[in-house]
Amino acid sequence: MLLFGFNLLHLFCILLLIAIGIVIVLCIVLHCITKPYPEIYRSDAEKYFKTMNGREPFPSLNDKPSINLSVVVPAYEEEKRLPPMLDECIDFLEKRKKENKNFLYEVIVVSDGSKDNTVKVASSYTTKYGSDTVRVLDLQPNRGKGGAVRLGMQSARGAVLLFADADGATKFSDLTKLEDALQQILKVDYLTSLEKAAEKDAIVCGSRAHLEDEAVATRSFFRTILMYGFHMLVWVLTVRGIKDTQCGFKLLTRSAANTCFRSLHVERWAFDVELLYIAQKLSIPITEIAVNWTEIEGSKVVPVWSWLQMGRDLVLIWLSLPYRPPSDSNPVSSPWHVHLVPDESYKHLLPADSDFEDPQCVLHRAYQPHMPDLELVKQELSRQGQSIYQFDFCKVGDFESKKTRNAKIVPLPSNWTTPLSTQRCSYREPNSIMKLSAGPPRFTYKDNLVPNDTERKILRVATGESDYMANIGSLGDFILREELHGERRRRGMSPWEVRRRLALLEKGVILED
Repeated sequence: MLLFGFNLLHLFCILLLIAIGIVIVLCIVLHCITKPYPEIYRSDAEKYFKTMNGREPFPSLNDKPSINLSVVVPAYEEEKRLPPMLDECIDFLEKRKKENKNFLYEVIVVSDGSKDNTVKVASSYTTKYGSDTVRVLDLQPNRGKGGAVRLGMQSARGAVLLFADADGATKFSDLTKLEDALQQILKVDYLTSLEKAAEKDAIVCGSRAHLEDEAVATRSFFRTILMYGFHMLVWVLTVRGIKDTQCGFKLLTRSAANTCFRSLHVERWAFDVELLYIAQKLSIPITEIAVNWTEIEGSKVVPVWSWLQMGRDLVLIWLSLPYRPPSDSNPVSSPWHVHLVPDESYKHLLPADSDFEDPQCVLHRAYQPHMPDLELVKQELSRQGQSIYQFDFCKVGDFESKKTRNAKIVPLPSNWTTPLSTQRCSYREPNSIMKLSAGPPRFTYKDNLVPNDTERKILRVATGESDYMANIGSLGDFILREELHGERRRRGMSPWEVRRRLALLEKGVILED
């Protein structure tokens, strides 16, 4: 008997080790094969919407906003439930439009591979209100709710974007509650400051959490167990601090929508969780607001199967998605397009910064209390306004002159906070830098990134061993990606050229090479 029990225990341990091994292998495989920005398929027909005179292409979420509000309505075989929802939505927005003539909105109905008359019903609203007000995106084949919402968002023109379920379960007038919460976060009214609101990041979620006790009282015991199990998985694996992740009534700024939806992998019911998970990882402000909600018959959620799918998706989100750090976080400012990543292996995942940056003149640029002039950045003329954390050796032959010039902006405002920082490695190779100046080096540096002691003290920079040909550096607990320096000069400048450039520099003239 003891031998039998020992064998069972031995077998259990072996099976447990095998299971752990499978999970570890699965984690590694999923982490390796998952792309941070998934490929989004969109057929030619799905790039256009119908108008009275033919068809026109949908805009891109990367474009500047041209209206105040976009409402995205994902719909899968919703010919019966869609009309009441659209009537309530459009009546509310039309009333606001009459009160405020400057208010502009659109409703984008995304038919997710519907085989009934959903497209026909939605198109009737286009005929009634015009294609500037109601647009229909007909997806073929079915993408799932998350895929439908993403493509709808990426086709929107609004400074602020709302996605609302087609069943009309949430009272649409509760949009004002979400707007008030959004304004509290942004400190900007999107109805009057279109572009300012669009550039900021914020998400406001409608919540049914206040109705939970009432729902539990009428729900079956089995469904209640599934619900609590799902909530536990959400809290343990992904999102914390949000009581209701699944309410289909969420308001996002254009910037937040662009950031989160381009990284969205889950296209089925659990996409809300991944959306909020990404937002939390990016430190995007999220607020939860109670809304009026009524259950409408005809839900597409299959009680057991859909919950199991969502549980599976939660595990996959936790296993496979790489951490995506903030793109706009002190001390690095997003207008300079410098990105933070937690690990060297992720540096190849980041987009190129070709829009505003000259690759010959890029190193670290620290956060400043005012936003840089992007037009000047494009022309590379904003030398005096650049951060003390940037030392570019491309345009000036003599480093001492560069250091003296930058010393004018060393004093920082009293409210400017800098983290304890450690630079572990730098892209710049000292010998190639010295070739830009005339003659042999006249002095040595602790490192070639922040050589001035005053600046080092203010920035609290401690330099470790330098790996000069690397292309990453470290800032606090993060690793900072440096841009390519560009082609090296084949020969140094002559002493005459150095003196000429220094004389012009003192007069405020900056030469282009």
